[in-house]
Amino acid sequence: MSTTTKAKHYKVTRRKVVHGQTIPMVFSWTEGDGYIGIQFPGCYEHDVIQAWDYEANVPLFTGREAFIAEVAEYLKDTEPDTLTEYWTSRSREGS
Repeated sequence: MSTTTKAKHYKVTRRKVVHGQTIPMVFSWTEGDGYIGIQFPGCYEHDVIQAWDYEANVPLFTGREAFIAEVAEYLKDTEPDTLTEYWTSRSREGS
């Protein structure tokens, strides 16, 4: 008899105010995946946060609290001008 553990999927929405503009961002990750996906208006599919140490072949973190902490770290470390540039240039590309 085989027991299969269902992978846990996590998703959080954060809004970052940058230069007076609110950028809605959705972060999603399934435990064991190599990356946290980032979605915001105009984003590309490859907008991600690394979640796997490929050299050691182990996850960089596990669990919901660690996922949320990783998202918070990304938002803290990402320069506001970088997000503004991504958001405004990519939003214009889509219009």
